[in-house]
Amino acid sequence: MTTKSKRLEDVDRKIGRPTINPDGEAMTPRQVRMDDARWEKCRRLGGAGWIRDRIDEANDPAEPPKRRK
Repeated sequence: MTTKSKRLEDVDRKIGRPTINPDGEAMTPRQVRMDDARWEKCRRLGGAGWIRDRIDEANDPAEPPKRRK
């Protein structure tokens, strides 16, 4: 009779944060360097979700500007 350790059972269940965003695209952890004060402010503003929202809202310099009517 073989038994798995508790740690191996946890790995099999793939516990932790999901690595797939709501659109089904795989997400990769990234590092951002900032001092402690900025890190705390970022956490108060919403953390990684807030950063992702700001990036989505920002104009991409590689794309041509949209014309206004």
